[in-house]
Amino acid sequence: MQLATGEFVTCHDSDDWSHPQKIERQVRPLIDNPDLVCTVSCWIRITDEGEFYSRLGPPYMRLNPSSPLFRRELVLQRAGAWDLVRTGADSEFLARIKAVFGPKAVLRISQPLALGSHRPGSLMTAEDTGYSAEGRSSSRQAYWDAWNQWHAAAKARGSRPWLPPNPVLAATHRMFDAPEEIKVHAPFIAESMKAHGVPGFMDAPAHRPHWLAHSSAVARIPTLAALVGGPVSCDGRLAQRDARLAGVLAWGRKPSALRAAWRAADLRLPLLRLEDGFLRSFSTGDRSPPLSLVLDDTGIYYDSTRPSAIERLLESNEDLLANGAADDVARARALMAEHGLSKYNHAPPLAQVQAALGRPLLRATDAERVLVVDQTAGDMSIALGGASAQTFADMLAAALANHPRATVYVKTHPETASGRKDGHFAALAGSERVVLLRQAIEPLSLLREMDRVYVVSSTLGFEAVLAGKPVHCFGLPWYAGWGATVDAQRCERPTRRRTVDELFAAAYLRYARYLNPETHERGSIFDVIAWLVRQRRMAGLLDAPHG
Repeated sequence: MQLATGEFVTCHDSDDWSHPQKIERQVRPLIDNPDLVCTVSCWIRITDEGEFYSRLGPPYMRLNPSSPLFRRELVLQRAGAWDLVRTGADSEFLARIKAVFGPKAVLRISQPLALGSHRPGSLMTAEDTGYSAEGRSSSRQAYWDAWNQWHAAAKARGSRPWLPPNPVLAATHRMFDAPEEIKVHAPFIAESMKAHGVPGFMDAPAHRPHWLAHSSAVARIPTLAALVGGPVSCDGRLAQRDARLAGVLAWGRKPSALRAAWRAADLRLPLLRLEDGFLRSFSTGDRSPPLSLVLDDTGIYYDSTRPSAIERLLESNEDLLANGAADDVARARALMAEHGLSKYNHAPPLAQVQAALGRPLLRATDAERVLVVDQTAGDMSIALGGASAQTFADMLAAALANHPRATVYVKTHPETASGRKDGHFAALAGSERVVLLRQAIEPLSLLREMDRVYVVSSTLGFEAVLAGKPVHCFGLPWYAGWGATVDAQRCERPTRRRTVDELFAAAYLRYARYLNPETHERGSIFDVIAWLVRQRRMAGLLDAPHG
């Protein structure tokens, strides 16, 4: 479809035979009648031995699901292209054309213009994807049910079923779910498209999915439309009948997200939960819009009470370092380490902080150093990570008890340091063994000076893992339970072990999305890294050596 340039498009399966006049007989009615959008024809299934076959018995001539011959531009504009699944997409596509243009726009030519190969092991006959004498396979039946429900939901809203013409967008933003075993995933599609690029029509803004944000605060995020791949509205009345409406957006597990979930269920649309990415911005707060977001159609990464998309990815059998991902992981990790990049990047390195104060923050006489990481009070990742305010007190007590010779440094959260929010150790007084670090400090420069790190559910815990430090988790953050941390609690769901590189690939390369800050379009982690390095250099934060 990407490479086709003709006015009409049709298909031919690799193991079928088409009559020499098939295209002629199907295209003639479209030329003669401008009101027609599509023609279809019939086939007869035949074995390699020359025997005719029909699962349901005579008659042997039946509709050929791969036969639609249609007006390319019109169908792409109003209905989109095929769904990205290994089997069953042709039936959905034909049903979608009828739903969008009406049954009279499709003409059936009742002639057997193709012979369909019936042989064991094909998608049509395989046990996991095809038909048998007993009926459809479970995956084919589940897919059939899913797209029929999607079509019915669109009709109930007064809308039409539509898929983005751009195949990467279509795979990234599924309008309805499909069994995992028949999906074709976005990374594979993107790799396949590199040689030819994306035609401008397929990537035009007018043909991108639209989104409904149930919260006006979410809709106002200036980088949101680029990161989700299409326009965002918070007017449900206008959005309801929009054929390009791909789903409802909610911010994490905030109270407004519950209302968004109700709205998504009412519209029978997917719900996507948003959160800041792990390499978010230069500074904190609303004045620094996120350069990275995560979109989760299952849960959200900090909610340990239920699965999330990143947990599902880590628990899968997928090789997360394949197809060049290992090189991207190595490059991104090296750049982040070299330039001290973190979720927020406005803090000066430790050396600059100490120079400005005119005194060291860390004691030269320390036999061992343990960093205890505070978080903002009321952070949802605490309660949903199996923890509470008491957990922070228990964590500090454990750090002191487990390391009797160590000095324990308690680091406040960046938004606590800026005065925006309270932390859990605000009233804590320093002592002979406990030192409070309230200053804004570049995390990596501080982590380099520590021997081990204690966290509840902070992202700083994973940054410590990346820095090669032993990390003790007292909550259940997304990176716990995979073998990279020492865990005080256990979640029963993760059963696999993953390397640090695999965790990074899942979180930073697959789960998070990035904005190219120069073009204001979707970008990569390397676009954001380059931008943040430039911002830190302009702010004079890269002049001093780390440490």
